Amino acid sequence: MKKETEFIKHPLIRESKVLRRTYQERIFASCIGENSLIVLPTAMGKTIIALLMSVFHLSNDIDNKVIFLAPTKPLVVQHQTSFIEMTILGDEKWQLPVLTGAITPDKRGKMFLDAKIAFMTPQVLQNDIIANRIDLSEVALIIFDEAHRAVGDYAYTFIAEIYHQRKPNGQILAMTASPGGNKEKIEEVCNNLYIKNVEIRTKNSDDVKEYVQDVEMQWISIQMPKEYENPKNNIESLLKKFYKTLYNNNFLDKYGINSVSRKNLLKSSKKIDARIRIARKNPSLEHELKVLFTMKKVVSNAIRLSHMSELLEAQGIRPLYKYLKKNIAKVRDPNSSKSLKELFAMDEMREINHSIQNLNDEGFIHPKMVELGEILQKQFYEITYSRVLVFANFRDTISSILSYLKDFKKIKATKFVGQASKKTGKKIIKGMTQKEQLEVLNSFKKGKYNTLIATSVAEEGLDIAECDLVVFYDVVPSEIRTIQRRGRTARKSAGKVILLMTKGTREEGYYWAAKRREKNMKKNLKNLKNENLDLDNSKKERDENRGIPESSAMMNGKEKTLMDFVPSNGKLSQAEPKKTNAEKTQDQQSETDHAEKFEDKKKSLNNNEQFLSAEELGGKSQG
Repeated sequence: MKKETEFIKHPLIRESKVLRRTYQERIFASCIGENSLIVLPTAMGKTIIALLMSVFHLSNDIDNKVIFLAPTKPLVVQHQTSFIEMTILGDEKWQLPVLTGAITPDKRGKMFLDAKIAFMTPQVLQNDIIANRIDLSEVALIIFDEAHRAVGDYAYTFIAEIYHQRKPNGQILAMTASPGGNKEKIEEVCNNLYIKNVEIRTKNSDDVKEYVQDVEMQWISIQMPKEYENPKNNIESLLKKFYKTLYNNNFLDKYGINSVSRKNLLKSSKKIDARIRIARKNPSLEHELKVLFTMKKVVSNAIRLSHMSELLEAQGIRPLYKYLKKNIAKVRDPNSSKSLKELFAMDEMREINHSIQNLNDEGFIHPKMVELGEILQKQFYEITYSRVLVFANFRDTISSILSYLKDFKKIKATKFVGQASKKTGKKIIKGMTQKEQLEVLNSFKKGKYNTLIATSVAEEGLDIAECDLVVFYDVVPSEIRTIQRRGRTARKSAGKVILLMTKGTREEGYYWAAKRREKNMKKNLKNLKNENLDLDNSKKERDENRGIPESSAMMNGKEKTLMDFVPSNGKLSQAEPKKTNAEKTQDQQSETDHAEKFEDKKKSLNNNEQFLSAEELGGKSQG
């Protein structure tokens, strides 16, 4: 490991606070004046590059503002805390506010007027733009953290488009460790954020590898208990019937139990929805409409059964029992969906429920749980002051793990979940407030807890106290989430990742899918960078036209430092041309169109949720 003794010098950065790393300064120099995507391994200091770019813009013009966006409130607060510690702006915290939905809209607007760097979630900024509380033409730089989210209708895409309209000369800095596994996804992120320059480093890059900590990877194959075979076969038998019905009606291309993924089912569901919308407008299609509604119920129940199968294989009896219990409570509700009532009225479903209830009464636990207990005991026996992060996809699984670990003397475990509340029948299970999340992270850092059992909320960016060990209790097929989870260890010293995988189940498929996608991502990024070199040829000319100093990383044969970009006149940024009334009207119409688009999206999601829960629809971690 390289010893860092030099510090970055700049009028706005606290003395002896930010260590110099050549690759960070090179990336910063390359990104000046250009909408840029930075792809950098976790713990390699993307926030430092964001800091360098922020103080660059604030130094150029005293009236400049910066917005720093991150997907979650804890991550937003973390970035603000870092900037307070590293810049002299932190001496007056009103210059670096966190603007959240908890602050009244009018007060947010006033705080933004006084701010130099505003830290926000994209949802809050989107709402403030639509309500005309924030004028993006005043903003010199917007930083998009976890930029891989800038796809589909996520708020990042809306914000970037409005910013591009309002401030054509403004700069976007996007950052991620994992932009996505396929070329189309990476290109979508770049297009949605108006990216013109891509800076990529991997852990093997020449100027980065000396800073990278070793990560030991280990995966443990767990044998599924024979007691699980009967309910598993019953679930799959019923599931295959639903698959075949969808296949016979041309809503699936295949119906083999191992050939249909949740993605296939969600596609089928969307296809049925589209056909329903058409049939509703045509009275002659009344018979087809009835068939389509039946197919909608079939696909909804297929998704539910697929989710049950996954819970049994990867999580165990207890989480599946809780899931069934919740749904039985819903069935008793007169307002519950017809598809759910029809599913639980089937003889096959009664048999599945009966066998799971018996196994739960007998106290069966998934062998993963036993393995996890042994792993943690060994870890704390060998390293007394260790910190461990365990990822699990579902909150019910987290509850089961905590219950199992409570009698282990050396293991001091607690949960770390998202803020959203969950409704279970008439009971509402609350998530963790932002304050509770921060308290848990602080307690974990101080050693009150040595083990966090977390959902996906802990995957992205959070600087969770140095973890010696990360355990994947279950496998995720997403290469992005795999990279994010893995990145929670080996941030300052070597770390270890253990992945628990149930043998002969879809978890094995998820594991290999994530590996393949990560490999493809690296290949596509390399190709994208090579293609991007054509853009660099005209960069100097574009910089000169925009009044930006030469942004090459070299000056007189030497590498530039941040101080080389501090202007002598203090007024480098060009003033934006005033817009005509027609242009303003066009901007307002565009914002209205976007607002309507997002309302339509919410309605679409609400319609689906009448059939299925978010957990069933997404098949992913509950934050």
